[in-house]
Amino acid sequence: LGSEIKPRSSKASNTMNGEKLNGESDVDDDEQEKDEEEVLDDEVLRALDEMKKTTPVDPIHALPLYSLLPAEEQSRVFESPPEGHRLVVVATNVAETSLTIPNIRYVVDTGKVWIVPM
Repeated sequence: LGSEIKPRSSKASNTMNGEKLNGESDVDDDEQEKDEEEVLDDEVLRALDEMKKTTPVDPIHALPLYSLLPAEEQSRVFESPPEGHRLVVVATNVAETSLTIPNIRYVVDTGKVWIVPM
């Protein structure tokens, strides 16, 4: 897309299987995923805007898809995009492999994984 998406440093403390090393639960993991997805959505949308300036393509209808997104918003990926628009779904790897969205022609997996250092 002409821009590079770089992993950001994690805000969460060191975790192992969703728990802090001292045994307390880590509620920041869910918020971290949501924050990372929102930032990624913004980066992808900016990259798509730049691409549209230089490449003649159909208008883009971009939607996020991740586990913490409210169900009503998740279900929007199953609706037809506006007439003449191309659907782009920005999803986590879990969402990507957990369901089938009709009329998806391509899946781009960047191979990036968010890992909290131990």
